[in-house]
Amino acid sequence: MRFVPGILLVGLVLTSGACAQDSGSLNELIRFEDPLTCTPADELSVLIIETVRFDGPDVKLADPLPVSPRFRKRIGQPQLGRRDNEYWVTIPLFGSWRGIPVVSLTRRGWMDSEHGFTLTFDGSKEQVLATLNEVGFQLPPSGEVVRDGGELRSFISVSSEAGKTALHCYVG
Repeated sequence: MRFVPGILLVGLVLTSGACAQDSGSLNELIRFEDPLTCTPADELSVLIIETVRFDGPDVKLADPLPVSPRFRKRIGQPQLGRRDNEYWVTIPLFGSWRGIPVVSLTRRGWMDSEHGFTLTFDGSKEQVLATLNEVGFQLPPSGEVVRDGGELRSFISVSSEAGKTALHCYVG
């Protein structure tokens, strides 16, 4: 067998490029059980719900962060903030969801009350809206909808600011 350096190099470049794209995908993390109510599925739900721990009047970050080992390299160090009765945790995310770069996941809540979450993307509002609708959100062009779920309502909106677009999901 004769060694041909050019072919080996092309093969390595193609292989490493494919691996880099696959390893940057957050498609398996960012999934929704019910897009119409913006209900997160599986690991996204666990990450949102179990990121914080309540200890009396205090809110703390979970340690360790509740994330599957396959996503650890895609998740940055969470930052916790609090003002009066409100708290928020922002988790940097590294990768893309359905081809759109993801910036962060933020859980925002109020002590003894509901919470919601925001996914921030590095993409246009039109691109994010189209992708959300492809997976079943059925959002209008305004990007805002309130859906009655019986006792609780789902408040879903898509906003854009400074080149970033955010999906906001709150139940109340």
